[in-house]
Amino acid sequence: MKILVVDDQFVVRQLIRDELEAGGYEVFEASSGQDALIKLVQNPVDLITLDIAMPGMNGYTTCSRLRSERYRNFINNRKDRDLPVIFITAADSPKERQKGFDVGAIDYFVKPFKKGTILKAVNNILRPLNQHGDLLVAILYSDETMRVNLSNEIQKQGVHFECFNDIATAIEWMEQHHQRLGLILIDHHVETLPALEVLKATKENPLLMETPKLVFWDKEEAPNLIHFYAAGCNDSLQTPFIQEEVTQKISTLLNNFNNHKKRLEMLNQLKELDSLKDKFLSACSHDLRNPIGAIVGFSSLLLDEVENQEHQEFLTMIQQSCQEMTQMIDSLLSIDKVKSGKTEVQSSTINLQSELQEIVNKYISNNYKNLTYTLDFYLTNPIIQMDKGIFQRIINNLLSNATKFTPKLGVITISANTIDDIFFQLSIKDTGMGIPKDSLPLLFDEYSGIGRLGTEGETSVGLGMSITKTLISNLGGTISVESQENLGTEFSIILPLGIHNG
Repeated sequence: MKILVVDDQFVVRQLIRDELEAGGYEVFEASSGQDALIKLVQNPVDLITLDIAMPGMNGYTTCSRLRSERYRNFINNRKDRDLPVIFITAADSPKERQKGFDVGAIDYFVKPFKKGTILKAVNNILRPLNQHGDLLVAILYSDETMRVNLSNEIQKQGVHFECFNDIATAIEWMEQHHQRLGLILIDHHVETLPALEVLKATKENPLLMETPKLVFWDKEEAPNLIHFYAAGCNDSLQTPFIQEEVTQKISTLLNNFNNHKKRLEMLNQLKELDSLKDKFLSACSHDLRNPIGAIVGFSSLLLDEVENQEHQEFLTMIQQSCQEMTQMIDSLLSIDKVKSGKTEVQSSTINLQSELQEIVNKYISNNYKNLTYTLDFYLTNPIIQMDKGIFQRIINNLLSNATKFTPKLGVITISANTIDDIFFQLSIKDTGMGIPKDSLPLLFDEYSGIGRLGTEGETSVGLGMSITKTLISNLGGTISVESQENLGTEFSIILPLGIHNG
């Protein structure tokens, strides 16, 4: 790529030449603005570095000439964009910088400059890193100078763009490219492109409503800013603006949109994986249940006919293993259904005291450990609105755990009380083996691997507490646990008296 270095000082030209040639560019020199115009007509280039204070024609005038119709089509190797100009000068003030950008500069550096600074800036323009993927930018701006300025800024960030003078053409193009459109830049005061009309048109268009919009406005339009944001503007910038500020805003909006786009793509991938998982679990459930059912059936037939005690024990072990496998399958399917929110909540009126007594009576009737079950009620009103099936499952999970991990002759206490006539608190406390301290933080996690045998060798899949917590959360409640090894465990849940609707 070819670069023309324009400066009236030989030493400065040499410094810039050495840096750019080291970066692989072909460099030419001119000592004045007039000399630059002559050489450019003879030998078009890809970029110019331009001093401002030079004898005869200064840098501002030279840049203005380069942007005129007389020169612009002859001096640029790239016909699809204006020739990039970088000012390198000793003149440094906000006024000088703004004047430079107004005449069409793409960047501005002050002498003396650090080694590598100019090469980095040139690379950003001619060899931009495409950090924003394949995004596009729409520029709805009629002022030629501003369009050139914004176009150059977009090019520096490695993004392709399109400029428009009317709404209809702009909307048509943006709809066609909506999947890649990452930003819309809008001038507020152009008659053919009124900002409010553009914003409303994109906000009402489902293909464009999510695309970020940056509106440029002057101080006279300050009272209308609230209307811009109400119409869908994401950010705004007052003109005339500082180049660094527009660089930052454009980069931030493009990055945010790109990240949002990636998150949506990731979410869609996760949904596909989740659907695949559902199909897999459903297939496993069907394919595993049938052979397990067959094993249970045939082992039962054999158990009725076999008289050898040892063989009977073997058959009983087979049946127990099949039951454990069935429970594991049920737990896997259950946690998937609960976590995905597919469990429907159906409200019904429940007498909390009667319901708890009925559940506990089932454990008392099968009290193989001779445990003591105690119920304590401190309810101002025992009537609650709850999904009966989900409530029974929560209590059964907690009671079965307490029973499993409490040794013979132990005590399990179930207590319930009302809180502010809005919530009720339910506690299930046992005198069992307790939970190891390092296992407590993992207790409610899926597949934590902390499942263990009960005091009588009862098996555990290790998914019950995760299911329980999710069910309680779905009902708008919370669960907590306190435990000490060899002393016991207490689970406490708080739920609303009325049905929770999410």
